[in-house]
Amino acid sequence: MSRFKETTGAEAAQKLIQNGVNGSDRWAQNAAAAAAFAKTQAQKASEKWKQGVQAAVQRDGFAKGVANSDPATTAATIAALGPGVHSQGLQSRAPKIQSKFEKLMPKINAVAREVNAMKADTPADRKAKMNANFEKMSAIKGTV
Repeated sequence: MSRFKETTGAEAAQKLIQNGVNGSDRWAQNAAAAAAFAKTQAQKASEKWKQGVQAAVQRDGFAKGVANSDPATTAATIAALGPGVHSQGLQSRAPKIQSKFEKLMPKINAVAREVNAMKADTPADRKAKMNANFEKMSAIKGTV
């Protein structure tokens, strides 16, 4: 069974940034498709959202915003700027990303140590270990 390799916040942030920089071309290709998908999903969610936010419904702000979005304009902007803007954005936020990871990684490492110490001899053990990992990692969400 593989084990989680403990790492520092700085190492995790650097890995995230480097992976993002290395994926800039893929980002440029996928961002345009995501814009079209987001518009479709937003249109589907419009009615449910209106029920929960009555003030916005009265001015119909959400639907107007969705109607005015243009995936083709987004794609043209991405094409004009190129994938380098993705890398620049990640690199410009490196201190913020590192700060978040420095707060997050000790929590993740603590969970990993605890879960890695659990036995995994039987299917029941492995299930308990998986559930413990899920519960403990879920508890971390939103704490940083």
